[in-house]
Parts: sequence; structure tokens; C-alpha cells
Amino acid sequence: MSSTTIVGETGNDGEPASKRRRVALACNACRIRKSRCNGVRPKCSLCTNLGFDCQYEPTESSTNVIVKKEYVSDVDTRLKVVEDLLRRHDDLLRGHLSSCHTEPSSQSGSSPVKHLPPRPSMPMRDSIQVDVSELEQDHATEETLTDGMALSFVDEMNTAFFGPSSNIAFTRHILRAMARSINQPKPPPTQRASGGILDYSRAPSPSSPDLVGVPASSGFNMYELPPVAEMEEYISIYFRNTGILFPFIHEPSFVRTYNEFKASSFTRIRQAWLGLLNIVMAMGSALGTAEDAVVRGERANRFYTRAVALAAKPSVRGPSLDIVQYLLLASQYLQGTPRSSQTWTLHGLAVKGAFAIGLHSNQASQRFTALENEIRKRTWFGCILLDRVLSMTFGRPPSIPEEFIRTPPAEPWPDLSPSFPVADLQQPSMNFFNASVALHRLIGLAISRLYDQNLGYEALLSEAEIIPCIIQMDQELERWRCTLGEELAIVWSSEIPATGTPNDRTLGRFVNLIGGRVLQDSITRYAAL
Repeated sequence: MSSTTIVGETGNDGEPASKRRRVALACNACRIRKSRCNGVRPKCSLCTNLGFDCQYEPTESSTNVIVKKEYVSDVDTRLKVVEDLLRRHDDLLRGHLSSCHTEPSSQSGSSPVKHLPPRPSMPMRDSIQVDVSELEQDHATEETLTDGMALSFVDEMNTAFFGPSSNIAFTRHILRAMARSINQPKPPPTQRASGGILDYSRAPSPSSPDLVGVPASSGFNMYELPPVAEMEEYISIYFRNTGILFPFIHEPSFVRTYNEFKASSFTRIRQAWLGLLNIVMAMGSALGTAEDAVVRGERANRFYTRAVALAAKPSVRGPSLDIVQYLLLASQYLQGTPRSSQTWTLHGLAVKGAFAIGLHSNQASQRFTALENEIRKRTWFGCILLDRVLSMTFGRPPSIPEEFIRTPPAEPWPDLSPSFPVADLQQPSMNFFNASVALHRLIGLAISRLYDQNLGYEALLSEAEIIPCIIQMDQELERWRCTLGEELAIVWSSEIPATGTPNDRTLGRFVNLIGGRVLQDSITRYAAL
């Protein structure tokens, strides 16, 4: 039996032809005739020679179709056009609805005043635009103010609870004491609300900026950053002020991340960290002294709004250390604004995030380096500080029970170089932070013993029970005062010169003016009332 030789295809010059390129999708005519289609669009070579109608239709079983870049670019262009049309439709619809609502004129015969849509915020001079392609997630889409049915939403109403240790309850105690001193009649039992311990109030929720989401202004850009010199100035102001009193952000690590961000021409960074950067700049801008307070407040509010928009998606997707630190700083920032009531919500998110990443657990922190472990520990203490302050201010139960606090006190940063600008303030800053944590834990004990954790029940302590508690708290405050070192020794008002200039004993140190006495006096006043 003779062997059969298979001869491959050859070209005109006798050389073997190159391997035929596989076509991803053949036309209908070639597919039916089972001919070799070269895939040329809009008409392949065979259909051109034979005069057939050439059509390309993908079958249901085609899984290896290759989409060309030109087609993707065309789709992307068409999508942008549709998005622009929808945005313009929303702006026109919003303006139409605003013009339909008129206010009564102050004078008869005058034309009504129209509600104009809000003006978009102007970009900052010489600002930096962050390349969003390198962020860890896609940027949030802009939410419209209206839906397809032209609905316009108004502010929601909320109901707030203020317990016995709250400022509202304390003010009511004072007002009742003043009323008794001038012999005014007592309010009826239905209005006293259990001696003023409970207070339910309804107030409109602040409309802007929201805690999550992106503002609806078409001119808002959450990826905009100020010039480099301005950014570095705000960062420096923060770490020379708030960053010293509450040192849970490691400045060398923060600066190193910022320098890497700047070295990449501001194109590669974690979105959660970018939100943390904006809230740091918000606090640094608010603490500056170069401009008017109103101007500083408006600029700080822009940074805060961008921080909220940037951290919205990362905080929902999953907590991280950057998110918890952002929430703590945002809560501190809001305490000095008219939106201080939002701090309770942000604080709750911070505590839940801290539990989620194990900041409360010494066992969970063992797998981290010494520096990372110290950062996590201080961030957890930051949650405890804010928790005790808000529990006392709003009169609500604390989110972190005392038995959950088992972390050892803060220690010096393990890798802080002596040449670093704040190296000489490291020890006083840490001592002040630990003393603040200890003092606020005493506040938590006072809320637990004297106010029954602000649970709002009517069973209160009698005078015979209150007095021993006050004596015990006074002894604990005295022990706390004795633990303060020379740098933190309490300076009484009588020791401050009349000129208002501190003496040499207080220069260059952290001073707590009558710190422990404030809590003691508050407890005594509550008990007397």
C-alpha cells in the first residue's frame, strides 16, 4: 500500500502560503455555502465577486466575537451624548418646576418672585483635577432631583430623643429652678415629661450636604483639588492643631501617601484615602487665620462636601481604617457647624466600622506591624472619646460599653524620626491623649451611675444614693488628677496672670484648664437640681 503525501497550499512563487487568519464572524452567504469568508466589511470578497447580498448576523452560539475598539468608542460617544441630553432635560425640568412655585409678593400688584435653580459651584483657582481612571472604584453618578413623573422631594422630618444627661435636659433643670426662685407656677405633669428627662422634638433634616451621596449641583466635582501649596498648608495646619490633640492619624504615613499621590501627577490613589485627605483639608482650612471666618467656613464646607461624596461608596462597600478615620474627623468637623446633629449618625458608622475591622480586639491586631497596631489602637480610642462626648451631649446610651474597652494605653510612635517636625511633641501629645481617654471614661462611669446609661427610665436615684456616687466620682477624679505629669498639671484660673499671658510654667506645654473640675462641677449641679 502506497503512502499518500499531503501537499499544502502554495503561493504563486511556489513557497508555502502563510496560515489563513481565522475570521471571528463570517457573512450569512459564506456561512450557508460553507465558503471561506475573509470577513471584510461591509461586503466580503466572495460576495463582491459573485454579486451576492452580504450580511453579517451573529448566531446565538457565537461566543468568540471580537468587538473592535472603533465600535466601543462609538458606543461610548453615543452614551455621553445621551447622558448630556438627560442632564439637560433634568435641568430644564427643575427650572420649570421652580418657576411654577411662586411666593406671595410683599406689595399688591408686584410680580411674583420665581425660585431659580441653584447656581453651580465655581471651581477653585489653579485647581488640580484628579484622574479618576486610577481610583479603586468608579466615581459616583450624579443623582437627579426629579424622577420621570416630575416629583420634587422636600425635607424629611425626624424625631430625636434627648436623655437626662443632655444639654436640653440640663437647660430645663435650670429653667425650672429659676421659675421656682421667682415663684412661678410649675408646669403641668403632661408638659414636664418626667421631670424634663425625656424630650422629643421634630425638626427638618438639613438638606445639604447629605451624609452620603453626591450633591445635585451640575457644577460639583468631587475630584477637584486645590493647588499643591494650598493643600500642603492645610495638611500642616491640621497636624499642628487637631492632629496633636487627637493623634490617631500617623503624620509620616499620611505625608508619605500624599507624596506618592503627588508623584503620580495626582492620578493614582485609593478613593477612601482621597476622602480622608479632603476632610483633613476641611479641618485645616477651618483652623486657618489668614482669611475671614466666613470665607474659611465656605471653603472648609466645600472640602467636607467632597469628602462625603468620595467616601460614600467605600463606606457602603466595606469598612477600612481610612473610612473609620474619615468618619471620626467628619464627626469632629460637624461638631463646630450648625449640622452638629449629624455627628450621632456618623459616629454610629465609625463604631460599626471599628468593630468590623477589629480595632477593639487585641488578638486581631497581633498580625499587624507595631506601627499599624499603634494606629489602630489610637483610632479605637478616638471612637471611645467621641462616644462618651456624644452620649453626654445628646443624653443617649453609649455605643461602646465600658467592658468592651480592654486595649492598653497609647504608646509612642515606633518609627518617628527625631528630625520629623513634630518629634518633640510626640510624648506630650501621647500623654494628653491618654489623659483625655481616661477622663472621658470617667464621664462614661458618671453617665452609668447617675443617669442609668441614659436609657430614659423613670427610676432615678434618690438623694441618699446620689451623694455617695458623687463622693466616689470625686475620689476617682482626684486619682486621675494625680496621674497627670508635670506637663499636664492642671492650671487654675488664679495662676494665670491678669494680662492674659501665661507664665513660663505653661509655655510650650499641653495645659488642661480646670479639666477634671468641669466634670465634678457638672455632677454636683445635676445632683443639686
